[in-house]
Amino acid sequence: MIRLWFKSGAPWIWLNAAAVSTCMIMVVGVLGLVAVRGAGHFWPSQVTQFSYQEEGQQPQIIIGEKVDSSVTPAAMAKSTGHKMADDEDTLIQYLIKTGNRDVTGADFRWIEARKITEQSDPLDMMVVERREWGNFYGR
Repeated sequence: MIRLWFKSGAPWIWLNAAAVSTCMIMVVGVLGLVAVRGAGHFWPSQVTQFSYQEEGQQPQIIIGEKVDSSVTPAAMAKSTGHKMADDEDTLIQYLIKTGNRDVTGADFRWIEARKITEQSDPLDMMVVERREWGNFYGR
């Protein structure tokens, strides 16, 4: 009985159908993954406005996207030249993508969290991706 069933070719049809179904599921999965990751890549991050004041300087407004953060122990921060108070355990820094390279000369900037006096996420901020001089951040 089983021998006749194998000779009829029915198991091979089912095996072929299972393989095609598996391939179709994998193709749809890869397309879904590309769509989800791609949309996240092309969608701009939240633009934040910082009021930042370094020691002995006027306050300045920094506009950009938070890209990364760094937490450095106080001893290591002191050894690299940062002025740390005795009661501070860590130095927290944010990497901000400021864009506007034609104005500032740099695309990214590290800022210290302790020198931020105010931080907000205004709704009227705009990001324009340009071919030259990096992204534009502004109103």
